[in-house]
Amino acid sequence: MARKRIKRARRPEGEWRDILSRLENSGLSARAFCQEEGLCQGTLRRWRQKLALNSPARFIELAPTVVPEEPSRWECELALPNGARLRFRG
Repeated sequence: MARKRIKRARRPEGEWRDILSRLENSGLSARAFCQEEGLCQGTLRRWRQKLALNSPARFIELAPTVVPEEPSRWECELALPNGARLRFRG
């Protein structure tokens, strides 16, 4: 018995940006959102990853508000969602 092929909609990048924005504002889980919108979870996941890789890095400058009189040693570790870790020492 032959399997029926489901015709899938081809959406441009801009439409996926809108979809991901709606997902973030919906308060729903990805699964619930996909069921409500009739989307494939795997496709949504791939577009989320693809657009995250293509988005420009956001830089936030951090500056101390008070400069200590005596220099001290410090250490900070930042864990990123992709598993990378950044360590800073001063």
